[in-house]
Amino acid sequence: GIFFFILAEIIPLFKGAEVEPLDPVTTGIENPVLMGSDEWTELPFLVSAEGELTFIDLNTNNPAKTEPVPLPSDGHIQSAAYIQEEQGIALGLDNGFYLFGKIHYRPEFQADGTRTIQATADWDAPATFLAKDGPISDISLYTSPERKTVAGIVTDADAKRVQVNSYIQKRSLFGASGFKIDNQWDLTDRISGVPVRILVGANAAALVVLNSEDKVHYFKLEDGEWELDQVFKPFPNDSAMVTSMDFIKGNVSLSFTNSAGNHVIYSLYRSDEAGRRIFGQTKTFETFPGGAEYFARSARNKALLIGNTDRISLRYSTTADVRWESDLPTPLEKILISGKFDQILGVDANGTLHRY
Repeated sequence: GIFFFILAEIIPLFKGAEVEPLDPVTTGIENPVLMGSDEWTELPFLVSAEGELTFIDLNTNNPAKTEPVPLPSDGHIQSAAYIQEEQGIALGLDNGFYLFGKIHYRPEFQADGTRTIQATADWDAPATFLAKDGPISDISLYTSPERKTVAGIVTDADAKRVQVNSYIQKRSLFGASGFKIDNQWDLTDRISGVPVRILVGANAAALVVLNSEDKVHYFKLEDGEWELDQVFKPFPNDSAMVTSMDFIKGNVSLSFTNSAGNHVIYSLYRSDEAGRRIFGQTKTFETFPGGAEYFARSARNKALLIGNTDRISLRYSTTADVRWESDLPTPLEKILISGKFDQILGVDANGTLHRY
């Protein structure tokens, strides 16, 4: 009955994961800026620095399908964000523009019963933040059927500027109205130091910005304005620099690593002392030498994947367990956990896909 089903779901979480390498796949797409995939990991995609989107069919012998991303003629991709659960994409360009995209996957069944995965991509027109005269060095995205929020760090002649744009879409009996700009904010003056990393939190009501001094600035959206609610250092007693800051599924818990290899989780919780929800350290992992250079989260549970040029590690944030860890024969550029939580996909600088 339901008791045995629950046991079958829970017991594997306390075991080490069994991971085996599969045959690599050569794509020829060097130094990709973004990787994503359908939930079955049958038709992943890569976005090249030159602005080409390529779908690679891992299930058949069909050739890869490549199409151009509609970048402005003078724009090149500087940063990228991908929401696997929503198949949403944001690309930050070196001319101050950004671009929203969405991948639509669908299964198709042949007369003999075989199934293939098909994909199409939709792109919005390029847009800008209030500060629009420099490259977007980092970008983050939140999407829902009613709202889209994009946050970026824009480098102009004077400073690195923290920018946020929100869009809303109204729905009626006649369908959706289409997303329209709702508000724009410049939060640069609210942040000390130089911003280096930015993330949009749950329901686009939270924003976290990491600066070059390893201080995290946490903003809450209240009555249409971003209020600075907390500033903290994830490693207050460690001089090693933060190497990664990423949201786990749910966007209320943050994974941090530093160059000394320390790895911690901070989560929003109700503080009796502060009288409100703030971030506090909730988990400490085994060290990961060198810290993480890239990160992927599971779309199904609280698992996360971190890696650098030498090593990769699958970890579970609920229990702070290391499920699997291995040396890398080839350094990877991007990684992800399959939507079904049954594969790991990585791509190296030569565009070769590595599957586990």
